[in-house]
Amino acid sequence: MRLFRRKDDRRKRIRVPIVVKIFLGFMVAMIFMLLSNLLILHRMVLRDIVVEVGKSVHDVAREEKILETISQIKKLYISYDSALKQKHKDAETKKFVAKTPKIIFQKLSEIRSSLDSIDIVQNNDSIYLELQTSIDNLASILQKKSNLSAWNRHLDNLSHHIKMLISAENEHVSHLVERSEQISKNSVRFGILLTLGMLFLSTITALIIAGRIARPIANLRRATHYARLGKYNQRVPFMSHDEIADLTADFNAMMEALGKLEKMKAMFLSSITHDLKSPLYRVKLGLENLQDEIHGKLTKEQKHAVDNLLADVETLSRLIYDILDIQKMEDGKFELHRTRTDLAEFVRNTVKKHSISFADKGVGLKLRMNVPARTSVLIDTKQIERVFENLLSNALKFTPAGGMVTVSADFRNNLIYFSVQDNGAGIPADELDKIFDKFFRATTGKNVRGTGLGLAIAKQIITAHGGRIWAESEIAGGTTFNFVIPSE
Repeated sequence: MRLFRRKDDRRKRIRVPIVVKIFLGFMVAMIFMLLSNLLILHRMVLRDIVVEVGKSVHDVAREEKILETISQIKKLYISYDSALKQKHKDAETKKFVAKTPKIIFQKLSEIRSSLDSIDIVQNNDSIYLELQTSIDNLASILQKKSNLSAWNRHLDNLSHHIKMLISAENEHVSHLVERSEQISKNSVRFGILLTLGMLFLSTITALIIAGRIARPIANLRRATHYARLGKYNQRVPFMSHDEIADLTADFNAMMEALGKLEKMKAMFLSSITHDLKSPLYRVKLGLENLQDEIHGKLTKEQKHAVDNLLADVETLSRLIYDILDIQKMEDGKFELHRTRTDLAEFVRNTVKKHSISFADKGVGLKLRMNVPARTSVLIDTKQIERVFENLLSNALKFTPAGGMVTVSADFRNNLIYFSVQDNGAGIPADELDKIFDKFFRATTGKNVRGTGLGLAIAKQIITAHGGRIWAESEIAGGTTFNFVIPSE
């Protein structure tokens, strides 16, 4: 009930779908980039500079046009002065003398008008007065018909000031160009730094959003791994309010249901095995009485049948005890009884117990030890012997007649290294991490009798000793089981 109440509370909050999160992250990144571009454009004041350069260029063009007009006036006035000095004027000359002052006055008026539209002239009173005075003097000389030298002096003075204006404008334009280049360089540097900064912020934002999406998935993946190992007590916390949250709620509900099923299965196995122990013991006792011919003589066929029945009862009895033991191990009720033991003697005696069964099948059994004499270790000899029994019986099952099984023992750095190597059928690589699971049997051993609990029990015993066990194998190349435990 607690799980589903939490789910209902979660659904009261604002639900943000994953697609919306990704879209928001994309929009945040785009906003950062847009802001960076706007800031770059704001720093680049080149538009005002371009306008100012345009005005200066336009003013220079006007000033050059004024110079051209002055040159025309100069030529025209020379011709006019020459015509005035003629004693005998023809009609054409008289006409020229009559209209030329008007033309010159008009051109002077154009010059005055052009000067009024030039910014540098309007913004500098002394220059403005100087130019206007020169124009007024020229107009006065023209009106009074003064000598040519006075005219040329004032006209050259006007031309000189206009040239100075052109020079000043050109210098101003050069300054503006240099300033624009400096602004461009600064803007490029600023733009690079700002872009890197915005890229950093965008990356951080993207990582935060990606983490918000990926973390719940990683938690689900981790819990799924535990579920595959049969650990159904794991629960995934709610870290979001989207589709993953719905998946998390369903996953937790599934894990709770699987945990209940696993507990019911364990209780059923425990109950049924306990109930089978007593009747199975009575069956075994009765068969042993028959085998001992307490109830009368048996024929050869009857003895063979009783022997087979006793072997089956022994197998069933071992299965029941294996189920009970592994249940104790999983419930944390399994206890070790460690004793101080001579390692070399223990290994030799353990291997020796299996030598007859290996000889009966025609499989060689070899022992290799790299253990210093009188090496004493603290282990549960009964349980480690049980590990060897499971590993050696497996090796015997999967090794054909004429094969060889090698048991190795090594002691170094206060660790005991054991291995059991055969040259049997081998185990597929994709099944090596599953062979220690309960009831799992490799595909290469489907036709071999067994309960599928021996390796699971061996792993629990080695783990309880603080060690680890693993397998290495090749198809048709045999299998090596290795395990290592501390000596204390």
